[in-house]
Amino acid sequence: MLRTILLNLSGVIINDEFINRCLYDELLLKENLKPLTPKEYYQFCVGQSEHHALVTLMEHRGRGITPAYLESLIESKRKWYLQKLQTDIDK
Repeated sequence: MLRTILLNLSGVIINDEFINRCLYDELLLKENLKPLTPKEYYQFCVGQSEHHALVTLMEHRGRGITPAYLESLIESKRKWYLQKLQTDIDK
């Protein structure tokens, strides 16, 4: 009898680390910032919520963000994530 299901932090049962890394880079480029270094990605993003990752990453890059702007960044990332998944499914 199945008693437990384990999900990764993004709540899905797929290896989407590459997609998330690309999306964080897209967000940074949109903000006129350089893409993540591997060290920054593992330091600020892996194992963190999107909220925490973006706040600490932007602070590290010298940018403060308001709660409203943080929500808009997260919403952009979510939309891009769904578009990327749909594009990959359609291939």
